[in-house]
Amino acid sequence: MGYYGEVVSDVYSVLSGQGEMTIQGMRFKVQWKQRGPYSVVLDNDSLNIALGNTAPWQSSPSVYVQVKSEYIWSTGIEEMHRQTLDVVNDLYMEASFREQVSRVDVFADIAWSKPFQAGDIQKFSKRAKDTNTWEAHGQVTGFTVGKGKIQARIYDKALELRRSGKDWLYDLWEVSQDSQVWRVEFQLRREALKEFGIESFDDLLKASPSLWDYLTGKWLSVRANKRLVSFWEAVQAAKFATGDNPVQFVKRVKMRVGMTWEQAANQIGGIVESCARRHEIEVYSTAFNELIPRVRQRWIGNQRHKPDG
Repeated sequence: MGYYGEVVSDVYSVLSGQGEMTIQGMRFKVQWKQRGPYSVVLDNDSLNIALGNTAPWQSSPSVYVQVKSEYIWSTGIEEMHRQTLDVVNDLYMEASFREQVSRVDVFADIAWSKPFQAGDIQKFSKRAKDTNTWEAHGQVTGFTVGKGKIQARIYDKALELRRSGKDWLYDLWEVSQDSQVWRVEFQLRREALKEFGIESFDDLLKASPSLWDYLTGKWLSVRANKRLVSFWEAVQAAKFATGDNPVQFVKRVKMRVGMTWEQAANQIGGIVESCARRHEIEVYSTAFNELIPRVRQRWIGNQRHKPDG
């Protein structure tokens, strides 16, 4: 999840020189290291939080939070979100900010003893072109479909557990450790979420049942002789709880390439403010006027090198 707002300098002063920090009862390891545009990383078994963004916060999250799966499993998704917001509130020192879901992995775990065959990939009815089949020791261990803003992964989760040692999942599944369990997972990046109208965490929670119906019905399905195979019927039957929130039905609307005028204005405004701070200019319009001739010069240079025709 990305959070947009201005993190005041006092926060970085507090973090400076600290090896560990307790925020809302959660102990974090503080790491001053560059990760993309971010300069500070707070990490523990539950959350990984990046802040210190060098890009303007109007166009890029000033705080970026990755939630770890064990945290969601152990606390429940709604309680996880509440606790995460408590931590983020402290980082913003109660100043206003905006939340935006930037990536989601929705999945269902299916107990299924029948093995898959390499040829089963031919039964996939899909909207994405790219597919891969994964094998180990002559057995199919999984499939991937797509590689862009939506990607599906179907894989032997029990095999992964034997490698990772996360045996606690068997207790959650209420199955024995010799059971065969397959995970069907869809990864949606920000571009896809935007097409579904999903901005905040609450949007995601309300939309999750309808989103799952789209992903397992329209975007991908597995059929033999035009009929759904039994495995995929079990996948489609998975239910997503929305708590007390009403279900929000989603419809995918493909976005036009490029920015709207409002988006462009917000980004230009953020860049101007960032330049003003860099050059210690108090009036933003003065910084804007400084930029205009430089932008014009850039266009002139581009036109000189533009090929004929």
